[in-house]
Amino acid sequence: MMAWIHLAIAFLGGAYAFAVLVQNLFHRRANRQNKSSLKELFPPSQRSKLDSTRDDDVDLSQSLRHHVLGLEADYRLADPSTFLFSGFTVAEVRSLGHFPDYAKLSGVPLPSPLTDFTVQDALPRPYRPFRWPYHQTMGTWARKTQLCFFFPC
Repeated sequence: MMAWIHLAIAFLGGAYAFAVLVQNLFHRRANRQNKSSLKELFPPSQRSKLDSTRDDDVDLSQSLRHHVLGLEADYRLADPSTFLFSGFTVAEVRSLGHFPDYAKLSGVPLPSPLTDFTVQDALPRPYRPFRWPYHQTMGTWARKTQLCFFFPC
């Protein structure tokens, strides 16, 4: 009699677990369909940073959605009118050349030298010794495991 009770409890537990699994599966699919697609989100446009593109009035909201270069695509082989994720076209990136002014494009200024710095008055950094306790214990552990490999510990 007890065996039948245990069998019934196991069956009901399995049925409950299966129902929860199916419910979670359908819940995940519904959430996946309700989420907004990241294909429509782009970083802020940097077109205003360049002088050559300031006078161009391009509707980026429509152009970026339809004419964006894929992530795996090579921009060197792409159509010049194709847009990149930064808001520039492939032709504009090609016209920048190999070494564009990244300080101007990013808005981060170049580093400037210190005016009151002299090498003769500079102090050296304090000596930071090797982290001896860490390496000492790790070396002991490594040697112990190597010895235990050959000889029983």
